[in-house]
Amino acid sequence: MTQDPALVAYNSYHELMQALKSLCVQRSTGTMFIATPDNHFGRIVLKGGEIIALIFGTKSGESAIPFIRAIKAGKFKFSQGPAQAGGSENLPPSPVLLKRLSAGVLASGPTAHTAINRNMLGQVYRIVEGELVEFVGPIASLVCSEHKEKFGAITQAGELSIMLESIAREIGDAGRARHFMERVWERLSP
Repeated sequence: MTQDPALVAYNSYHELMQALKSLCVQRSTGTMFIATPDNHFGRIVLKGGEIIALIFGTKSGESAIPFIRAIKAGKFKFSQGPAQAGGSENLPPSPVLLKRLSAGVLASGPTAHTAINRNMLGQVYRIVEGELVEFVGPIASLVCSEHKEKFGAITQAGELSIMLESIAREIGDAGRARHFMERVWERLSP
């Protein structure tokens, strides 16, 4: 018999999105249940870290995004288990959904990297590949190409963070992955 996960309080939408991004990075399967203080409810269904359904009240799919983004605080829990979307949604890939869900959200906290040299954003993949080659060797260009196709143009710090976490998983060693991300952030800082 598995224990029902506890509700986790969050005080900002940013905290909720960080929890969702973490579940995606961990390739989790299950449902994130969200409750707001004014008794509104939402669900985000994941399968292998991919978002397969968004539901908020009576809205589902992409039409639920503005309602989810309006959440300021509340509680959530993640229940692992079979991912049941409750209908076949034709959603864009998770990186696109995460961008849309996180658009305009300001990161906070000591680990957030919000300062980026905007002039360098056009060179993100070149910089990432240059650093990654030291960690994975000649397949760095292939890894970068795959991620560029998956994530598209990087225009803000939150997008960069998600993309770097995804690439860091390819390194395999947590310490080396962290070092890789630090080096990229350092090169992109003003």
